[in-house]
Amino acid sequence: MSGPLEFSTFRTTLAALLRTPLELSLRKRGYLDAPSDARLTSWMHAHLQIATVAYPDRVTLAVAEHDVLLALDPPLNLRGMSATATRARLKILRSELAHVAPAL
Repeated sequence: MSGPLEFSTFRTTLAALLRTPLELSLRKRGYLDAPSDARLTSWMHAHLQIATVAYPDRVTLAVAEHDVLLALDPPLNLRGMSATATRARLKILRSELAHVAPAL
């Protein structure tokens, strides 16, 4: 689960939201330092679950994803979703994370 934040929009979102409570620091733009990366990964293991569902093709998957997003309106999803105060705040936090000076 570690690596550049840019490879995972979800991990970037979590890092932006948890930057202060987990005391996350960047070693360079887009990369958490090793202790921060470990803390974020540990938090994810403790608080998240994942399930996979196989789909026969990308078109069917895209339709299912669209339907789920419309039905659940998950607050952490930004692209293609209606504007809300939560999403506006999340965009600000993600932008702030992108502009944090790396720790020296």
